[in-house]
Amino acid sequence: MVCPENIEDNVTGSNACQYSDTANQDFLNTNPITVNAEAFFGITDWIYAGKHDIDEGQDELGTANIGLTINPDNNQSGSWSINGDTWANWENVMLIFKDGNATTLVGYLLDGSSTSGTWLSPFENPPFDVRNTRDVSHISAYVSGERVNVPEPAPVAMLAFGIVAAGLVRRRKRS
Repeated sequence: MVCPENIEDNVTGSNACQYSDTANQDFLNTNPITVNAEAFFGITDWIYAGKHDIDEGQDELGTANIGLTINPDNNQSGSWSINGDTWANWENVMLIFKDGNATTLVGYLLDGSSTSGTWLSPFENPPFDVRNTRDVSHISAYVSGERVNVPEPAPVAMLAFGIVAAGLVRRRKRS
């Protein structure tokens, strides 16, 4: 579901926000089965890329290491950063926010124009039935759309020209 206005801009550097109205656990953030079943942002092939457990102050690397760093000011705000090479390797990067209990998952699709930003807890009313803003227990990262590095035509043409030229020079030397 699309996030209401009061939480849609809680993560700078994002261009979309969605939350699940059913999923309240993402399998301890190591298996993307829940985010894929929920089809966050219409994508069903998310790959786990790591998480930061705010309560325990621990980072965990995922299948796709994107250099995720979460710096909490407290359990309701902080900053995020991702290795700049991430945008060259993946079409989509998403941050999933989870509260300890009684809330569902909130996802922010990062826009790729910046490699860092700030975050605020999205667990507010609405969309959640809470009296006060709730703490974030952990933030997970997921990626999709792996990009294959295809060589540029000009360098390939120059390489081919160099090989042909070297062959011609070698041929002349033999004659």
